[in-house]
Amino acid sequence: MEIKKDIALEMPCMSCRFFDHKVLEADGFVCKAFPEGIPDEILMSDFDHRTPYPGDNDIQFKPINIAFTISQFLEYQAKNTPEETP
Repeated sequence: MEIKKDIALEMPCMSCRFFDHKVLEADGFVCKAFPEGIPDEILMSDFDHRTPYPGDNDIQFKPINIAFTISQFLEYQAKNTPEETP
């Protein structure tokens, strides 16, 4: 599954308290509900995960403060962006 980096802020998963922000550099996205990988249907907002989904371990979307999510993303980006050399 190929995902553009700029789409990350648009995914509802990024604002869920169960999303694992530490796995952004991997080949997929994981969370407590889907430790082996979030299904594309949920990831791309084709399914409203505020309701149960097969295999979600009885864990559904719960929002967190979006400012916290963005700050985590920016922190990740800062740590993983090569420094410019003069």
